[in-house]
Amino acid sequence: MTPEPADFNSTLSNLMNELTKTGSFLSTDEHGNLISDASVGKIVPPWRDAVDYARQLEVRHLGDRLHSLYLRGSVPRGVALPGRSDLDLFAVLFDDVPRTSQPQFGEFLNRFPFVAGIESSHITLANVQGPFDYYRFVMKVSAVCIHGEDLLPQIQPYTTDAPIAQEWFRIFPHLVDQFVADLKVSGSDETSKRLCHDMMKAFLRAGMLLVMKRRGAYTRDLYPSYQCFSMFYPEQEPAMRHCLELAVNPVSDRHMLLLFVTSLAEWMMGATEDEFGRLELLPASLVH
Repeated sequence: MTPEPADFNSTLSNLMNELTKTGSFLSTDEHGNLISDASVGKIVPPWRDAVDYARQLEVRHLGDRLHSLYLRGSVPRGVALPGRSDLDLFAVLFDDVPRTSQPQFGEFLNRFPFVAGIESSHITLANVQGPFDYYRFVMKVSAVCIHGEDLLPQIQPYTTDAPIAQEWFRIFPHLVDQFVADLKVSGSDETSKRLCHDMMKAFLRAGMLLVMKRRGAYTRDLYPSYQCFSMFYPEQEPAMRHCLELAVNPVSDRHMLLLFVTSLAEWMMGATEDEFGRLELLPASLVH
């Protein structure tokens, strides 16, 4: 079943000209191990002050529950664009007790208006040390430690042959279900746009994971993920191109988004089964 981009077909080709067609694949060493291109040294002004302030907010908010704090995305790679790039933080916690509140980032965004947004998520130390590789993979290839004990040296390197995609698609349906549930109760256009932005990025990166082993390369960058996926699934290129546009220019049309996301998710899970066989879902609690 091929998802239809609804009313966006007529304008999509023009909008594509506005997208930043940049990005790169990770390099590999002589053993085929993926080499992260993120480092603390690449966090340059004015982003350095923003990262340090966000770090202080998270440390104060999480207190003694916090084991370590990490930053991933364009900022620690030195390629962040003012007004376009987010701060993508995730914490490793000693426990899995639900947060009673979220850190207040409104004042942060007023202080640092060049930051497009801030993402704050968490996993537990048990997640990192457990049998599930996906979190360790993301940490190893895309993150830097900005507070606490750095777990990255303890994580073994990964190649594109690693079974990361299979693991990811064992929780991906839960991510879709969470998106649908959150969108249905979204109380504002801004919330709906943020959900759209996050879900479209998830689709693009899932598409990259689906073809990672065949392509022998990996990236979290959106445009090369779209290109790489489209090489192997040209019939789905319009749908993934639509994801790319919505990731950059998110919308709040809940009806359109629900139809598009559920349809594309259905196709992707079918393609996943064709690629890897039937996969048993992992607990929904792994989705944060």
